Amino acid sequence: SITLVACTAAHRAAAPLDVDRLCRAIGQIESGNRNLPPRWDVNGISVGVYQFHLPRWLEVGGTRENFGKASVKEQTRLLRRAIVKRKFQTFEQVSRWHNGIKLPGDPYAKKLARAYRSK
Repeated sequence: SITLVACTAAHRAAAPLDVDRLCRAIGQIESGNRNLPPRWDVNGISVGVYQFHLPRWLEVGGTRENFGKASVKEQTRLLRRAIVKRKFQTFEQVSRWHNGIKLPGDPYAKKLARAYRSK
């Protein structure tokens, strides 16, 4: 015979992170939630509230034509859609996707967690 064991909280997958809180936290870290003009950083030109680089901007559904020109509302719509699609469950997952950081004890993930929890 087969015995079924009840699934405990420890066995269930973690719930996805709240999308709106995550967007606000990313914006807080990247720009203080300000729509910054294009600027140079270590990986090239980054723009806007979430400091998108062109490849990520195109990945989330932006265009070359509106890179650096999109409204905050449009930037947030595209970021929200990308987050919903990926169903992030940890700050490390968000950090790897948004910043490409794959370090143990990822400092960006820690900052993100603090900003997320402060909202």
